[in-house]
Formats: sequence, C-alpha cells, structure tokens
Amino acid sequence: MADKRFALLGHQHSDTRITKYKQDTTSRDTTATPAADAELFGWDLRHAWAYSVEGHIEFNSTSSTPDVSWDFLFSSTPTASHYQYTVLDLDGAFIQQDVLNLTTQVDCPVVADKRTAVHVMGRFATHATVGGTIDFAWSQDTSDGTAMTCRAGSWIRITPLGPS
Repeated sequence: MADKRFALLGHQHSDTRITKYKQDTTSRDTTATPAADAELFGWDLRHAWAYSVEGHIEFNSTSSTPDVSWDFLFSSTPTASHYQYTVLDLDGAFIQQDVLNLTTQVDCPVVADKRTAVHVMGRFATHATVGGTIDFAWSQDTSDGTAMTCRAGSWIRITPLGPS
C-alpha cells in the first residue's frame, strides 16, 4: 500500500515550505486542455508574499504523439512570476529549456517509450490584497487516443520567502 503521509502536507499553513509528491501514476488521453493534477494542487498562498517554486515532474507516453502541455494555475493572477525549466529524457539527452512567465502554458516534446523529466524552478509574488491557490496542471498537447502519463514520484515544492 502506498504511503499517503505526504498527501497530508498540503494542508499545512502557507507560511511553511510545502512539498507535494505524486503517490500514483495518472494518465490522460483525448484532451488538450491542462487540468489540475489530482495530487500536485491546492497550495494556499498569502496575499502580498513572495514564493519560490521548484519541482521534478516525469511524463511518458508509448507514442511520439502526443506531447505534453503543462502550466501553473493561479486562482488570483500573481503580480510577478518568472521561472526556468529544462526537459531531459531519462538517458540525459537534452530536449528543451526556456525562461518564462509562470502563467504561460508550456508544450514539451516527449520521446516515445522513454520517461521525460521536467525540472522547474522560479519565483512569484501574489497579488497585494488577494492570496489564493496555485495548482500544477497538465494534459496532452493535442488530443490523441494514446495516453500521456504523469508518473508517481514527481514532486513540486512551494516555499514562502516573506512579504513582497
């Protein structure tokens, strides 16, 4: 039986570092609209605070079509957000990297039958009067019957840095 104790970390107060881990591998097919992951979601955010985000998320598919789309969804638009990401296959081959606004959807190629690792790190500041939540969302980049999988063991950490 999977250890569910890490799932409880999401219920801590927003002044503490919170790391969420995927306990279960999940698959999505025939959808190209990123939706919140069932385990990597719901970080509570204070208003007018700065945060860092970092994570390691693994995807795979048995086909070179589809690729993966992912994004961070905020319940209230952050006042500033930037991050960088790197995508590698698990043999270490470079696939893609960029520096973007945290609210920009990313489309990443996935190599058929190989795990693809997304490493992300960045910072954001919440709205001056509205806090809210942040979720990690993902889907296929084009609707396809071949499933795209987000693997167990993926994780994302949100760390409060203090008032912005």
